Amino acid sequence: MGTSIRRLEVEYLMRRFGGTPEEALPHILERLREAVESRSVQGFYIARTGDYTAELVRRMREWQPPPTELLVLYETASDDHARQVEEELIRVFGNHPKCRNGQLGAGAPSPSGIQYVVALLWSAD
Repeated sequence: MGTSIRRLEVEYLMRRFGGTPEEALPHILERLREAVESRSVQGFYIARTGDYTAELVRRMREWQPPPTELLVLYETASDDHARQVEEELIRVFGNHPKCRNGQLGAGAPSPSGIQYVVALLWSAD
């Protein structure tokens, strides 16, 4: 059974992590580790985007089965900060057995402006 946008669960963290990568990464690493170690999470993909809604819709169309959840992990106006956070998350989690970054290929470059680092999750129904 496919995932529809209506059924899709989008988690907005009450406090999105911002600030410098050095300030935010310990919190982001903890939050992502909690999510991916959940028994219900079957896979995850880390991405950087300027529009997380468009990223989610695009990925839902491209990937089968589609992701079922989106976590907004980091928000910044700095391209460099967003890139640093994304690269560090992929460095730390890239070899995790549930990580799909290597299987699904790289994402599209993000436009300038507000940047988000997100995790797309595949969870059991």
